[in-house]
Amino acid sequence: MKHYEVTAKFGGPTNRVSFSSTKNPEISHKLIMEDSLFARELNMTRRFIANRSVKAVYRETYPGSLITYWIDPIVGAQKFTEYVISTFRCDVTVELGLRLSKNSRKSLQILDWIQVNEQFVKCVKFQENASETEILMFLETTRWTKDVIKAVE
Repeated sequence: MKHYEVTAKFGGPTNRVSFSSTKNPEISHKLIMEDSLFARELNMTRRFIANRSVKAVYRETYPGSLITYWIDPIVGAQKFTEYVISTFRCDVTVELGLRLSKNSRKSLQILDWIQVNEQFVKCVKFQENASETEILMFLETTRWTKDVIKAVE
């Protein structure tokens, strides 16, 4: 039985990774990845996260979450998720916060990451309004079956 739950949301207004223990409810962390272009806060510190030094700050707009700044926030979410997976040997639920498109670099980057880490991805959640084309593209790219796909609640 896995003792940790990880949810990674790629795309959308925020990229975030939530990590919690199923045995100890006090162990719960949220990291939000934002574009480093917006890193203008004065009380920011550097943190060593997923083998990288990044700017980070706690902000009232996201209570209980550490805001981290990356050149590419999706890569930041991916790197931190990989770090948690390798450290705690746990599975991850992936939420897609963007529309998938074959012409989108971000879409292909996320699909490649899911494919490389498929042994740890227990399910993928699409937005409720995901099109059949998006789901078929995901299935073709990853060679998964529909049983791992769920709608985001």
